[in-house]
Amino acid sequence: RDLEKELLDWKGRSLFVWGNGDEEAALSMAHFRKLNAAGMSGAPGSAAFSMIEGANHNFYGQAWRAELLRQSLSFLTGLQGDA
Repeated sequence: RDLEKELLDWKGRSLFVWGNGDEEAALSMAHFRKLNAAGMSGAPGSAAFSMIEGANHNFYGQAWRAELLRQSLSFLTGLQGDA
């Protein structure tokens, strides 16, 4: 499976969330911001990018998961107006 190709073909809105406690997060975010600027998710700016303070790669802490859920629900609620 080529996840990057699938994302490049995707034309919907996107939410990308990392924990800044993940050592790969900053480089990954920069990479996906470049892909978005090149047309991933349709128009530049159609993807949202976020870092959760202190969270590790798997969001093991209860507070980190709660914040991930909050951001995800907020994103999905915002999509209701797109329908």
